[in-house]
Amino acid sequence: METIDQMSERHIRESEAGLQRVDELMKRAQQLSTKDEGQVETERLLGQAVKDREELEQHLAELKSRQESDMAKLAEDGRNFREGLEKIKTNIERLLASLL
Repeated sequence: METIDQMSERHIRESEAGLQRVDELMKRAQQLSTKDEGQVETERLLGQAVKDREELEQHLAELKSRQESDMAKLAEDGRNFREGLEKIKTNIERLLASLL
């Protein structure tokens, strides 16, 4: 059975992998945006994605450094992080689909 520490580490690794995926999606969108006629809007959306991604990266760093005694609060914070990460990924994927 997985301990709390092991589960926490697994979630952190999954979150870091999610951030890397966002980076890959943003890079691809930036490459495609140079070919797009609506480049201004694309750049605005990418700028927002970069800002959101930076906030999530900071949030993940805070989660990793906490020695939370309230496991329910820590679990809720982790859930909120993953929801934010999914939102960014979905928005970038929609942007990519519109560019293709």
